[in-house]
Amino acid sequence: MSDSKAADVTAMCHVNPRGARIVSLGRCEICQGRGFVDGVFRDWPCAACDGAGLVVKETGEKMESTAMIEQLRLRLNGALAQNDALRRMLPDGGPSDDYLGMTNKHHIGGGNWTGD
Repeated sequence: MSDSKAADVTAMCHVNPRGARIVSLGRCEICQGRGFVDGVFRDWPCAACDGAGLVVKETGEKMESTAMIEQLRLRLNGALAQNDALRRMLPDGGPSDDYLGMTNKHHIGGGNWTGD
């Protein structure tokens, strides 16, 4: 992939119509990013990150659930936009196109058993 195409993909990833700022998130050190801690009889939600497994990277503080949902949504939308941009860069066709429209004369799951 050329550098100009990569820059276009990166630029498309960070488009945010509302102007919300993407906060850098880090792994919770208490639960090691799992979102829960081991108890004697069961696993408990981590109190340091409210069970998210992620904290604000700079401060190590947990985020409110609504703010965490917004951050994850922004990241998901960026990843989906990047995925769509990369798919548009792929050439049309491929090995699977050789089999489009072909049917198995022995129907689904059938084979070509000759009785040998």
